[in-house]
Amino acid sequence: LVFAAAGIGLGVVTAVLESGVPAHNHLMPKARSAEGMSEAHKAGSELELVFEDGPITEENFWNGHHYRNYTQTPDIERELDPEKAFLSEDKIVAEEARLGIALPPLLRRLYAKQNGGGAMDLWVPARDAKGPGITHGWAAVFSGYNDLMPLTDLGNLKSAIEAYAYFDSEPERFPRGADRMIPLARWYDETLFLDYRDGPEPRVGFGEIVGDDLRNGEWEKDALWWDNFDAFFAELRRGDLE
Repeated sequence: LVFAAAGIGLGVVTAVLESGVPAHNHLMPKARSAEGMSEAHKAGSELELVFEDGPITEENFWNGHHYRNYTQTPDIERELDPEKAFLSEDKIVAEEARLGIALPPLLRRLYAKQNGGGAMDLWVPARDAKGPGITHGWAAVFSGYNDLMPLTDLGNLKSAIEAYAYFDSEPERFPRGADRMIPLARWYDETLFLDYRDGPEPRVGFGEIVGDDLRNGEWEKDALWWDNFDAFFAELRRGDLE
């Protein structure tokens, strides 16, 4: 283990993994491929979920820049573009205005450090939630991409769904208040999001937004919910599947 080599104490939870998670990782440079997770979900396999000791903090949350924040040079080398990777206070204010929201203070501070990127190997207790990103008691909340989207790429869930559905002809494919839900990470229908439907201070949700008619809110019963971003962040743990 890299953790052990670094002299970090480890706690171990054994998880029997059943449901599939697609293997894809678009971080650059590549911090950790999601291939390990794909292997972990092979039927009948048993792997250990090994956690680092200690909490996730603002200082150790990030572990790679987002691929969109790199530029390709003529010799095919990728270089980090500081203009994309780091946001000024004025830029953060402008993005909040574009989205029509105020970011939770902790999330705002994360974006002040860098504009999206690696959130690899982060899990939360799944409680009673259901979905493909959950493996025997733990939920991989940043899912297949293993990243937090850049602030400059954020939009509402209605716009995200409109990429493959038409609101006028398929209203059943849009949850109630989809224009007040802001995805932070999304892998197919599995979504981590800020929920501003009930006011200016969002709760945080994670779940698979699927159903015959999303307007009825049935999908919300199988989702994970936190009262605010601080509560969500406090439950994060970093672990690796072995």
